[in-house]
Amino acid sequence: MTNVSSPAAAAATGFLNMSNVIDSLKRLERIGSEESETVRKILEAAKELSRSICQGFPANLRDQQIKGYVDRGNTIRLGYPDFDGDGPKYTFGSYEIVGMNGHGDTRVQRDGEFVGLNRDNALSFAKDISMGLLDLLSQFVEKDHEKSVAGLELINSLLSSADEASAVARRTESDRTQPQCVFHDDGLVPMTSVTVTMTNGEVRPWWWQCSDPACDGYYDPVSMGYHKRSLSSIPSYGEPFLSPHCTDHSFVMAAVDEADRIVKFKCPKPGCTNGQSIKRRD
Repeated sequence: MTNVSSPAAAAATGFLNMSNVIDSLKRLERIGSEESETVRKILEAAKELSRSICQGFPANLRDQQIKGYVDRGNTIRLGYPDFDGDGPKYTFGSYEIVGMNGHGDTRVQRDGEFVGLNRDNALSFAKDISMGLLDLLSQFVEKDHEKSVAGLELINSLLSSADEASAVARRTESDRTQPQCVFHDDGLVPMTSVTVTMTNGEVRPWWWQCSDPACDGYYDPVSMGYHKRSLSSIPSYGEPFLSPHCTDHSFVMAAVDEADRIVKFKCPKPGCTNGQSIKRRD
């Protein structure tokens, strides 16, 4: 029997230990190589998905924070979750589609970092994708589209009102309602049609100006009604409103007649017979 304390035994034990170390190193190298390849593939997938998202994302929605969560009913919702009760089932990271380097390039960021920056970011991105991140991003874009549609409808409505007002201004003298200035306590004073250029350059051809050179009174049938050009005075009739509006159209009514300090107003739209009478304040 060999004594383990002998030089031969020590050499044999050392050889066996070194063999185990070499095997362990080889195994570690193999696993590390496999892990590196796996991580590389994970990062490539995250970067590719980031590029795909950016290609379909509207440019006007870049650099905006997108937050969302999955509620207990498995419904994906935009915004911050309500933590009352059981709280959300899952909360997404905070996302942004950001432009990079001033060259028009874009990429997806999660909590302030590129999703393809490292393994942890890519895995968190993948988890969010599996929980419905793409649906959340779609909701964000659709919500903004709804705002754009509503804004377009409002603009078209305003343009339509402006077109109608321009049509009123283009009518013949015999056909048009002749507004009278209400800024005179001794009665109405005729007004003349004028074209006004606003401070933003917009030209408004449908305004009226008091014919009295000492009066700075104006009438705008589209929005402002009767007003001083300085906008510092209120006509001496009626209650806190400047002038009545037609109930069937968007126009501000024009003062056309007065008797016993009762001012008669009429809608300036051709063919409209709507009117209203208001007593001047004493």
